Amino acid sequence: MVDKRTPPAWAALEARLRSIEQGDLIGFGAIGVAVHQGSAFALQAGLVGDESTDVVSLSVETASGWYAVLTQDCDVVRSVADEPCLTVAPVLYVPRADWTRLASGFTSYRQFALPVDKVAPIDDAHSTCVPREHAPVVDIRYVGSVDKTALFDVQQRHVLVGQDKRRFQEWVGQRFGRESFADAVHQRVLPAARKVLEDTRKSVPNAASKDAAAFVSSVCEWYVRCTDRYVEVMGRLDADRGRAASTLTRVNGQSSWNTERLHRGGTLLARQAIAVLRGGGYAIAFTAADFDQLSAREFETYALWVVQDEPSRPVDT
Repeated sequence: MVDKRTPPAWAALEARLRSIEQGDLIGFGAIGVAVHQGSAFALQAGLVGDESTDVVSLSVETASGWYAVLTQDCDVVRSVADEPCLTVAPVLYVPRADWTRLASGFTSYRQFALPVDKVAPIDDAHSTCVPREHAPVVDIRYVGSVDKTALFDVQQRHVLVGQDKRRFQEWVGQRFGRESFADAVHQRVLPAARKVLEDTRKSVPNAASKDAAAFVSSVCEWYVRCTDRYVEVMGRLDADRGRAASTLTRVNGQSSWNTERLHRGGTLLARQAIAVLRGGGYAIAFTAADFDQLSAREFETYALWVVQDEPSRPVDT
């Protein structure tokens, strides 16, 4: 029930805010970015000036017209006195090959792949600004604030639901709370693992590598845990991907993972990664887990691995 002492304007805004969730897209125009007039960012936007001049505020609008809500659901609906703004990030369009990598588990702290079939430019005018063969991502390198009282008439799309929304929520949190590993793990072990995953994803599987390809194709995210000289790379199994890769089958009405095939694929990936490492004193393993069957206590021992942020090859020492 609305408090009778609450101004009617707040009651209307409260109702509007209840319809907005984290991960929703809203279209409201532009966000402000502080720049030097001579910086590369400013020049790209057509603002010409001396780099030594004062910082100026530049209004920037996305090609698509959309911005993704980063604010958590509980803060979206809080009063303007407590939470006056929503935090948003622009929806940008990247080459389709880059989008495919992001959408197939090769994640980034900076960009989140949005479902192409649910996202389109806000109107015909914005459609002409989107390059061909490009697909939408939320780019969290650029973050802005939107006054809640400006949200009455903005366009909105609810594009992330269920598992997709949970992944987005996790991704936003990981941007600001990254796990740190030993230098050698970051500089040698994870780059070796990334190279193997990249090579497997790109190659045409043969009889010897088809299990490794099926393993990689069944995974939507990667996690890591380390103990001294042992590094475990754990793939989060996804039901839709597993069915497509024939690692999840249905027999007598029950779905089950082909654990033997996944184990063979993980073993082959580990051998390849060790060969790339060429020694170094680290053991590496590739495992896979269905998160519906993974206990919370076990999950807490892993850290999300944002694959795209690792160099593609190990650093020679």
